Amino acid sequence: MTYEMVKQLIERSSSRDWKYDDEKKVHTFTENVNLTIRRGNGGSPFSAPWANRFPHLALTLTYELYWGASLVERLAFVALDEYRAEVPLPKSTTDLVISQFQYSIACIINRENKLDDYINGAGITVV
Repeated sequence: MTYEMVKQLIERSSSRDWKYDDEKKVHTFTENVNLTIRRGNGGSPFSAPWANRFPHLALTLTYELYWGASLVERLAFVALDEYRAEVPLPKSTTDLVISQFQYSIACIINRENKLDDYINGAGITVV
């Protein structure tokens, strides 16, 4: 399995294709259980103009993408508005852009359907 193949699996999947374990904070791809997304360290306060548009404190989060026991990638996210949405960290505070791959992961980990509202409210663009 290559990195690009893993990315394609994620980008072609939908949130319905993933089983979530709330206790362990792990999303498992139901079509191939070797692929998991695990919430890692997080909880540090985060401040940026786009994140401060929401009423509650923003916090940093890390998600780790695994194929079996191998770490494929570590991704930075920001929990907005008391975890109502977990949004990928854009390229910079002035270039509010995330990739389709980042967006696909965000769609998987955000079980409530508020992600697009928060991305739009923050002024983030998916490319």
